[in-house]
Amino acid sequence: MRTRLSGRPLLDTRSDIELYVPRPTVTAELDRAVGLGLNVLLVGERGVGKTSLLRAWMYERRQTGPRVAYVPGSDAADAAALLRATLAAVDRLPDVPQRAELVAPHLNGYSNGALNGSASTEALLQQLRERLDGDHLVVIVDDAHPTAGHQLFGVLRDQLWAVDAQWIVAIDAASAPNLMRPPADAFFEVTVTVPRLTAPEAAELLRRRTGLLVPPTLDQLGDLTPRQVLDVAREVDLRAADPTEELIRGVDLRRQRDGVIAELGRPAAALAAVLDELGPTSPSDERLLDRLGWTRARASQVLKQLHDAGLVEYATARSDGPGRPARLYAMVAR
Repeated sequence: MRTRLSGRPLLDTRSDIELYVPRPTVTAELDRAVGLGLNVLLVGERGVGKTSLLRAWMYERRQTGPRVAYVPGSDAADAAALLRATLAAVDRLPDVPQRAELVAPHLNGYSNGALNGSASTEALLQQLRERLDGDHLVVIVDDAHPTAGHQLFGVLRDQLWAVDAQWIVAIDAASAPNLMRPPADAFFEVTVTVPRLTAPEAAELLRRRTGLLVPPTLDQLGDLTPRQVLDVAREVDLRAADPTEELIRGVDLRRQRDGVIAELGRPAAALAAVLDELGPTSPSDERLLDRLGWTRARASQVLKQLHDAGLVEYATARSDGPGRPARLYAMVAR
């Protein structure tokens, strides 16, 4: 059960698909957009299940098409890095011809730094055009970095339109406005939003993960993300005499915590969401700063807010090097 209560995104494998709770309304919107040949921006808060939904969508359409290349986008901090990741994903497809003579001269030496001019990205775009010449493909960019996304789908929009590919780009709701600044707003014809779970969906998630039969009409389970449902399931005693009562208690505590965070303001809510995802984290952690677009000083300031409210605790990490040991902060389990 411990593995089944993991909050990691599900993969497009048979064993993981058995754990996936279908989201038919969102899937239908996605199918319609893809069928019309439109580019899609898939938006939702962190933990709402965007990655799992996309992986399930890929799995279900593996036999009937369309052909899909999956690109993890979180580590691609600029357009060149995102294009390199896309080329790598395309080359992993079993029926795409390998053209090593095109790859080596152009791709070596490109950095993951700032976008300086168009030379490297032009070469990479040419690589992608040649790879997909006459071979239409759906490219999924999951957890897109907003800066890289704006560069590729905005600054390089016109050149990207010349590539024979259709794009589904998933991003968290807080970062979407940064990616969608003009001219990127014109690249995506459709925006599909992934909502929180309904009570029946949350009950089905618990059944698949724990075997627990929770009434689908249990209103307390409604309007939660999959990650929140799994968090609560890990924090309460599901082997108690009345596990449903335990779940209700856990959900109530979670809602109380979320209410206190909301009162602290949007920065506190954004930081809490990232801490829930990353686990124990230092205020200088590049992953945290990159996702929030903050400085270390700003992260420390908001962490203090959460700590003073009793929502965050810290532990001192052991260090073998010089300097003071780092503090690792994590949300308090409630």
